Amino acid sequence: MRYLVGCSLLLLTFASLVGCRAGGTKIVGDGVLTEGGFWSYPRYQVVFASLDVPRKPEAAFRCKGIPTARMTFGLIVTADPEAGSKAGAAGLDQTWDQTMIDVKIEDGGGAPLASVHAALRDWALSRSLSRTMLWHPSLRDLAFDRRSLYKIRVNLSRLDPAAGRLRLKPVLEGGGNELP
Repeated sequence: MRYLVGCSLLLLTFASLVGCRAGGTKIVGDGVLTEGGFWSYPRYQVVFASLDVPRKPEAAFRCKGIPTARMTFGLIVTADPEAGSKAGAAGLDQTWDQTMIDVKIEDGGGAPLASVHAALRDWALSRSLSRTMLWHPSLRDLAFDRRSLYKIRVNLSRLDPAAGRLRLKPVLEGGGNELP
């Protein structure tokens, strides 16, 4: 009987850790929060509306309730439905190298949390089977306060008319367990 009770308590403890969620974490503002759970990496992902470059090369977002885990800001390169399925990451050729990307993240009072003004060629390009993402070292490991309102501004300039179209989805992601 003790063995059964001990195993039951151990199982309940393990289940509560695995099923551990943000417990009411909600984003107020422009972002959509998804949480993959304690064992996922990244655990948290806040996704914002896409930029359709060159049609819409700038955007501003307001967001409150960002998880306190260290977050990285990135731009997910997605396929442009009007350009066909071969668009997206394949479209990041040399015609985009001179494009400047400005990102500013400020708290509600205007105090800067992070900012970068760099050419696209200076951003890192991470590729996996499921996505391609641009990220910059200056926008990694950002610490947010869940109670604060943040303003995020993204602007692309020096666009080459020959570059075509590109769709970028701003994202904040972080937390979780990156297992070997």
